[in-house]
Amino acid sequence: MKSIPSVITVACLLSSTLLLTSCKTVPTQGEFAALSCGPKGNLLQQTDFLPADGQRPAWRVSQHASEPSFVTRIEDGVLSIEQKGDEPWFIFKQRIKDRSLSGATLRYSALTKGSIQTEPKFHGFEHVAGLFYRTRTLGRQQVNYSAEMPPNQGEWEWQEVATTFEVPGDMNWIEVGFVHKAHGILQAKNPSLVIVACPE
Repeated sequence: MKSIPSVITVACLLSSTLLLTSCKTVPTQGEFAALSCGPKGNLLQQTDFLPADGQRPAWRVSQHASEPSFVTRIEDGVLSIEQKGDEPWFIFKQRIKDRSLSGATLRYSALTKGSIQTEPKFHGFEHVAGLFYRTRTLGRQQVNYSAEMPPNQGEWEWQEVATTFEVPGDMNWIEVGFVHKAHGILQAKNPSLVIVACPE
């Protein structure tokens, strides 16, 4: 079992406006292969959350303010994030800067399992945990998605959670990962980010 130390980010990343995206029909495997824009297959690196020997870690963490309040553990390809302190949120994420993805529609998914308690409340954000993504344009505009799709509260066993979103045409970077804003433990495995539609 390995633990990853938290990298602290002072700015409150989740203060940006949260926007829901509408889901689109997901292509079949054959249709995936026919897409001509951008790279093929899973766009994420280190989908077991750990770097191979000699690799730099592809996953990073950030947390509200300065007091470490979440613990991460990785074992057999399963990421566990557990709330321990008083800070309101924690993000485990990977950044992608491939400009060929500009304008494409992506599907982000993972298997998740949770034991997420919403009481007692200890901050002003919604008490949820689950998938996270953020897009940023060259003009520094951002869109955040923060565990808005259930299951994101209470108890649930392993199941796939997925969302689709459109990459801005003037993409600077995108980030995908997992956010935890409640009491309890969130677990995740098999993260995937794939192109489902090319720019129109």
